[in-house]
Order: sequence, then structure tokens, then C-alpha cells
Amino acid sequence: MVGIIIRILSLIFLLLFAYPLTLLLHPWWILMQPLGAYDLFSNMVNELTMIMHLPENLSLSIQTGQ
Repeated sequence: MVGIIIRILSLIFLLLFAYPLTLLLHPWWILMQPLGAYDLFSNMVNELTMIMHLPENLSLSIQTGQ
């Protein structure tokens, strides 16, 4: 039960704080990645972009029947 509450709180935190930060830092983040700045923040950015594209991917898979 505690794990579920922590996951919900972390999702709320990601949506409120991390997502706007990724929009602000996105161009700079692409420039910093070759310098070895690949860490937890980049993992968070990757997970957020995957979550954002999930509805798009689902609708495409439903349309194509795959």
C-alpha cells in the first residue's frame, strides 16, 4: 500500500515539476549528452517522453491492427 502511494506521489511530482523542466532544458540537454552528462535526469527525460508517446503509439497500433 505504501509503495502505491509513493508511486502516485512521484508521478504527481514528475508531472508538476519534471515535465516543464524537460521542456525548458530539452535543447540544452541534447547538447550536453555527448559530454557525458547521461545520468538519472536523462533516464527521467527518456521515461517521460516514452509516457508522453504511449497514447500516440497505442492509437497507431489500434489503427494498423498490430
